[in-house]
Amino acid sequence: MKITNTILIDDDPILRFSVKKIIKEYLGNEHFMSFASGYDALDYLNTFTCVDGTCKILVLLDLHMPVLTGTEFLKLFEKQLMKKKYTISIHVLSTTTSAKEKKAVLRNRLVDGFISKPVTTEELRVLLNS
Repeated sequence: MKITNTILIDDDPILRFSVKKIIKEYLGNEHFMSFASGYDALDYLNTFTCVDGTCKILVLLDLHMPVLTGTEFLKLFEKQLMKKKYTISIHVLSTTTSAKEKKAVLRNRLVDGFISKPVTTEELRVLLNS
């Protein structure tokens, strides 16, 4: 099933702008939301309804945010949203160069992938077509 909705959670307004531009202009995904706060994204996901039940949501999650880290977001996500009936694929975004940190992130059962920043158009195209 192809991605139907994309959610970006990142505190960097420049990254949010560039990813939005790539997704909307180059990849044609009309269903895009971005949030500077993981709390706002959780609120949105808690109220999100999938009309026909066949939604597949791609979440691009920054690992290092000041208010709610990516790791903390994943813990809250697991408590609040694991019972949703649509598919959510989480890919962590990070500038980290630490192999240890990357391995730890990928060991989390909720995480489907890791993308090093800066994010490229090709990486997003692959994710949206998977």
